[in-house]
Amino acid sequence: MGVGLSIDNYRKRDLAVWGNFDSFVVPPLSKEECIESFEKYLVGGTGCAFCPAQCHQMCDVDGVRGGVTCDCYMGFRWLVKNKDLKVWWRLNQLCQRYGMELLSTSGMTAWLMDLYENGIISASDTDGVPIEWGSEEACRTVIEKIARREGFGELLIDGVVPAARKIGRDSMQYAVQFRNQIPFPGFAPIDGSAGLQVIGGTSEVWTHPTAADIHSFYAWLAPRLGVSEQEAENIINEKASDYAERTTGDRDAWREDKYDHFADYGIVNETGIAACDISGHCDWLSDRCPHLYGWWGVEEIAQAISAVTGMNCSTEMLVDAHRRRRLLELAYHQLCVRAFGEQEEISLKLLMPRPDGYFKGATIDIAKVSQVSNRYLEIMGVDPWTRLPLRQELERLGMTDVADTLYKSEEEPAAPHATTETVPAGNNPKRRRVEGEIC
Repeated sequence: MGVGLSIDNYRKRDLAVWGNFDSFVVPPLSKEECIESFEKYLVGGTGCAFCPAQCHQMCDVDGVRGGVTCDCYMGFRWLVKNKDLKVWWRLNQLCQRYGMELLSTSGMTAWLMDLYENGIISASDTDGVPIEWGSEEACRTVIEKIARREGFGELLIDGVVPAARKIGRDSMQYAVQFRNQIPFPGFAPIDGSAGLQVIGGTSEVWTHPTAADIHSFYAWLAPRLGVSEQEAENIINEKASDYAERTTGDRDAWREDKYDHFADYGIVNETGIAACDISGHCDWLSDRCPHLYGWWGVEEIAQAISAVTGMNCSTEMLVDAHRRRRLLELAYHQLCVRAFGEQEEISLKLLMPRPDGYFKGATIDIAKVSQVSNRYLEIMGVDPWTRLPLRQELERLGMTDVADTLYKSEEEPAAPHATTETVPAGNNPKRRRVEGEIC
């Protein structure tokens, strides 16, 4: 079952979420509740176009045929407290047939189940259907209502943040999201509960840092390497450190509790993913996954593009192509903050100490997270206070028209709903935010 087998190893060190981020300990699974048991339904592989790995799966489960990728394995499974793989499969395929993104839909469903359990909503709010944990009927109802924009589904179509604002009753406290996006429900922070999920400026690109899931690979790769799990851990960590040193100059940059160059490492990962996207190459086979023995990097991708197209594509050109797109995204987010009052609301659940499991008690140092965020923005050519790309960086990238538009808006009055933040002396007073930044 390819990638799916690694997902079940998330349970080894309590990396996966059980419920709406209230527990990281998945209850014991029977043999039929493990992904390995699904191999009897396997009918073929699938994957990205032209990729030789084809690491995703096509299955036929009691006549329900379809595919599944790595992001799908935990959503309508452990996130909604369901262990029945056939139920998980039916819900996955229903989402896909409606063209709905599984992670967001299952995350919103888990949020509703949390609200239902805590008495914030009742069956009368969800068209008479109790939204109870593990209920296939509840999950199917949420999917159908959103897809058809019927009943309470109309409330949910814009995402969890707008829905929470409409529901009120402290429902935002239960919404696990950042910039209205549901985080991947499985990661292993070394010094916190969410790592890059709460670092503004990086979260909307899933950089998938090595530290996020490296612990799941110890048990998975040990038998393949013919060593013990401890030996596998030593080998994998050494490879991650070698890669970090080669790309950032700091062997510990990949570790989430080593903040000095974590932003640098995030940018390396982000750029690697972008280069792979541009070339249609799987980033799991690239050198940004040193623990998977990947070796293909941005430099090799540039060489391949040159060989195939006859163009002279240098590494620098490829990096700048990614940076143009990225700066447009960052500018867009900040303009939304100023024009519409959108704000970076971070769930309290992502800020609380980890409640249980292997990493029990781990918490995030918000001051250090802010340092990582600011370093990320500075490296990317963005003013950490205004949150806008610097004019000189935009002009260097041939984006003078964007610079003119952005800095014209800087001269305009603030939107009526925005407030001016009091900042320490010496800091840029132009930075604005909406009150209640952390919710």
